[in-house]
Amino acid sequence: MAAETAADQTWPAPGTKDKSVVWYEKELKGLSDTTRHVLETYARIPPDQVVEHVHAIREKAWDVFPYPCIGGWRFLDLSIGQAAQYEEILKRVKDIRKLVTDGAPSNNLYGTDLNAPFFDLGYDLFRDRSTLQAHLFASDIFKYDPNSTSGTHPLAPLTDTVSIIHASSFFHLFDRPDQVQLACLCVALLIKQPGSLVFGRQTGNYNPGVITGHPAHGGHTGPIQDPATNQLGKTSEAVGNRADGHGEVFPTPGPKKHEQVFHHNDETFKEMWREVGEKTGTRWKVEVEMTKHETWGSMDVPGMFCRLKYACWML
Repeated sequence: MAAETAADQTWPAPGTKDKSVVWYEKELKGLSDTTRHVLETYARIPPDQVVEHVHAIREKAWDVFPYPCIGGWRFLDLSIGQAAQYEEILKRVKDIRKLVTDGAPSNNLYGTDLNAPFFDLGYDLFRDRSTLQAHLFASDIFKYDPNSTSGTHPLAPLTDTVSIIHASSFFHLFDRPDQVQLACLCVALLIKQPGSLVFGRQTGNYNPGVITGHPAHGGHTGPIQDPATNQLGKTSEAVGNRADGHGEVFPTPGPKKHEQVFHHNDETFKEMWREVGEKTGTRWKVEVEMTKHETWGSMDVPGMFCRLKYACWML
């Protein structure tokens, strides 16, 4: 009998709450000093109760929507504090509680997500429902029209008023045209002056292009699929393909549930922002840092996937 390969396996559809999927880690194997500090000092959770507390919140979040970052505990990263621009951000004001812990006035902060139940879970995680003054609201940014005169979208009052946007684990959920649209909408929210900033982190790829799969997002590793022919094999747009013609295949569990997404390297990300600048009449200094992904929890990360941190400064 031939040995089963990853391409032969049957994987659950995105959105499954089946905890046997590879991107669900049952136990929390470590908590960063930064996150523990926020939970113990800001949320005032006794040190011996922190792990039990985050376990309970994670299970509730998994029931809202089983994103891989929830299954793999990455929602606890508080990556905003790791940004090279963090000190500058603190002076001028994915994480709001990290900012508030370090002294940013919470009434100057706005946060939005497609899924409103995550806000309640955030309050429960940090125990600040009665004290946090940040403005949190659910919205679909694709429905935001900065040129609309109706002003009915939740983001409409923020048009041309925001100085810093933190967007992590966000752009990589979409294909390139939608990423350009999203970036242009972010620009619409920003004050049009030098120093306005969009920054964050996401999954990237040393070989950039269209991705039709990655197990960390809910699919399987297998042959790359050519979207034009629906046939398996190498394509000029495929990313992460190895010498044997295999890559990563998945439907993404993002807001628009794209069957294909685009993952960048430093050059393609900068090129996208040059296009955004042309479309919006703005100019940008774009900084990108890439580091190799080794594992996602207990799962090896295949191909050329990497962590991509970015900062886009308006000139």
